[in-house]
Amino acid sequence: MKIFDEKKIGDKVDAEIKEVSRKFLEGPNIYALFPVMEVHVDLGDWVETPSNKDFADKISRLLPELKTHSCSRGYEGGFVERLEEGTYPAHIIEHTALSIQNSVGSEVSFGKSRRGYGNIYKIIMDYEYPSLASFALEEAIKIVNKLLSGEEELKSFVDNTLKEAEETFLKEKIGPSTWAILKAAKKKDIPYKRIHEEYSLFALGWGKNKKMIWGPETSETSLVGSEISQKKDICKDILYDLGIPVPRGEVANSLKEALEIAENIGYPVVIKPVMGHHGNGVFVNLKNPDELNEAYSLSEKYSSNLLVEKYLEGDDYRALLVDHKVVAVAKRIPAHVVGDGSSKIKELVELTNRDPKRGDDHDSVLTKISLDDEARINLERQNLDLDSIPKEGQKIWLRDTANISTGGTAEDHTDTIHPSLKKILERTSKIIGLDLMGIDMIVDDVSLPVEEINWGIIEVNSSPGLRMHIAPSIGMSRPVGEKIIEHLYPSGEGRIPLVAITGTNGKTTTSRLLEWLAKNQGHHTGIAVTGGIWSNGSKVADGDTTGPWSANVVLQDPDVDYAVLETARGGILKRGLGFDKCDVGVVLNIREDHIGSDGVDCLDDIFEVKSILLEVTKKDGFCVINGNDDYAERLTDKANGTVIFFGVEKNKIIEKHIAKGGEAFVQEDNELVAYIKGQRKTIADVKDLPYLLGGVKMLVENSLAAMAAAYASGLKVDMFKNALMKFDTTEKNTPGRFNVFEVEDRNVVLDYAHNPDGLKNLGDFTDRLADENDKILVYTGIGDRSDDSIIMNGKVAAEVFDKVIFTERKHLRRGRDSGEILSLLCKGSRSAGKEPMRVEDAKSAVTFALNHSKKGDVITCANLDFTSDQLDPILTGDGDIHALKEYENKESLGNLVV
Repeated sequence: MKIFDEKKIGDKVDAEIKEVSRKFLEGPNIYALFPVMEVHVDLGDWVETPSNKDFADKISRLLPELKTHSCSRGYEGGFVERLEEGTYPAHIIEHTALSIQNSVGSEVSFGKSRRGYGNIYKIIMDYEYPSLASFALEEAIKIVNKLLSGEEELKSFVDNTLKEAEETFLKEKIGPSTWAILKAAKKKDIPYKRIHEEYSLFALGWGKNKKMIWGPETSETSLVGSEISQKKDICKDILYDLGIPVPRGEVANSLKEALEIAENIGYPVVIKPVMGHHGNGVFVNLKNPDELNEAYSLSEKYSSNLLVEKYLEGDDYRALLVDHKVVAVAKRIPAHVVGDGSSKIKELVELTNRDPKRGDDHDSVLTKISLDDEARINLERQNLDLDSIPKEGQKIWLRDTANISTGGTAEDHTDTIHPSLKKILERTSKIIGLDLMGIDMIVDDVSLPVEEINWGIIEVNSSPGLRMHIAPSIGMSRPVGEKIIEHLYPSGEGRIPLVAITGTNGKTTTSRLLEWLAKNQGHHTGIAVTGGIWSNGSKVADGDTTGPWSANVVLQDPDVDYAVLETARGGILKRGLGFDKCDVGVVLNIREDHIGSDGVDCLDDIFEVKSILLEVTKKDGFCVINGNDDYAERLTDKANGTVIFFGVEKNKIIEKHIAKGGEAFVQEDNELVAYIKGQRKTIADVKDLPYLLGGVKMLVENSLAAMAAAYASGLKVDMFKNALMKFDTTEKNTPGRFNVFEVEDRNVVLDYAHNPDGLKNLGDFTDRLADENDKILVYTGIGDRSDDSIIMNGKVAAEVFDKVIFTERKHLRRGRDSGEILSLLCKGSRSAGKEPMRVEDAKSAVTFALNHSKKGDVITCANLDFTSDQLDPILTGDGDIHALKEYENKESLGNLVV
């Protein structure tokens, strides 16, 4: 490892700190059980340069928020102490990026920095919004570079950085109405996922329990009801015809028509767009034709169709209804300021807008007051302008409309509304047919019976803002988010059973077995494995679908009520898990594979990656662990749920577990046995299940794991035997896993085995097919494995098979030169005392194996990445005739005994 001479801050160096790579781990990962950003930075000549007190003073003046960071000290100011004592650039970049995000309103705190190789450091940080986190990181590197190089005047640069960061934040920020619903979902343990970064569109729940929200609108919202609510004239006519009080009025398409309507219904009047939102273009209490004329010219900017209706005297109220029930009522007060006797109106507005509760648009619980044409008209009607100085205590109205989105405030009146008024509002909700609805009304006193008040409904809303109910300026906050979630999920259940399966070998077969058991018991399954994604047997996607994307495809399928997810190492390391927790986490084994790739350097690293599934298993869930694995006890220590062991051998670990009342699925002699609920229960004899071929260890092990997971997920054990008697390892059920075909009186096996343990298991399987005949292996390695791993695979192949033919496939070289993998495999084979055949082209290698075999031999094609359709013309020489025939004599193999 190269160590540069220590550089001092301000020294001139050629290299700046540079970002090398960045990725977002969107779910639980090896660093944390929540989303993080992983970044690699090259510190160059600054790798050994510590900070000092002068540096600490400069950066904390530029970003005062840094003073709140505790770092490892555990108290506020701890990070500044670290800066003063001397800490290294990667650590400073980490905290600077967090500080930029926090300074504009995001809330992040987790971070760590670790040295990798040479001058490369790894920085891990949590994040709320990916775009903001990325921007903050880039700017943090710039700021640290500038400080290290001795630049003094950085205030304007940092100010601009924070301004851009705020703009980025506001584009992605979840608004208070949406957040109220999401927070309620989280409280009920209902998962949610953002569908689009810049929109408040979220999917709630999984599978058959999936719902969607877009802001305060839900997937249950009636499209017809929503359309009616937006067409104010039609909505008003419907309500009027059914006896609901609404103001008289008509639609005008010209100023002349507007003036005629006003003359007919009598002043004062209101004018507003027929289809409008958030109070835009609405002018109320217009007392004469001149005021209507001016208002019309402004309102027509929003629509050519304007509704002119009678102005109602009274206070402006908003009632929120969920599932046709009134859940909150607020009195809305138009935007205004209160004079202090010395400040101008524009200064009072500026002061009011400094309130941290106020923001732009709908980003905060209150909206800033805008000094636009509507504000000017209102001031003119009060004989005022922006430079007027109101008396102390004088209330100056800047709007007649009381929308929160135009700067208004709210008082809660949920507890004061009279039952008779509430009943009419609930009837109105049913008439329009909206599950979530806001009703705007003018009422002189909501606490009195309807017979004693003057009132009318002026508007209904299909996408009602929740801000006035969540954070009223006066009165109690109402749990409107909870009410919406209770409506969407009356049972409280937003999840479906989720079983996640990992391990070095056997993941796909175990997943397929489990899905088979679930389908047999009436579930509509969703499964993602190596080879594709299926929804109840229908293929949805092809590929190595074992990461977070494929998990999302399954969990967002509204037909699925039982999910099985093969969860591979690569997906966890590259993007994290695709879910926050599972009901059952299964670890099949920890074996040597992928050493030397993606930062995995040893078997312990594989253990750390695979064991994450056990950590994210629910407390009331189950962790299914291979009791025969060398890592069994360490895996048990990681388990968050109740442990269920499985194993082909009932060893001391499993026996001790059973003796303490624990549960396990094991093989005893030729029986598959469950120890559950304090009882021993025989499930089946090995000979009862033909696909086990008399007891192939790997298949038995996979079956025990699948049965344990099925039991843990609530499936009935008594139904397992009949279901598994019908299972087989055909290409349809387990593509690329122990698939057997007949070609010219030879048995051809297609399998994905690609590591020593997999090759040994494949040898055990083919032993039962070969009898006294030869076992011939055609095999290639994978280029991103270490030299030692490839050599070991060659050695094991030679030990397990009678003849070995090594080959290569171009796409599996993964950066290695042509012939390099072949040479390493041959080296391993020779170390076992066997001279291999070397055929560079994979198709030619398979053909060679067939031509140099005899009747009864078993030809195994392992890790060649061929499907049967690709293999067929290679073996037959005719792409038009499918000569490969699935092995049909598995019944007889069921009588074989180990």
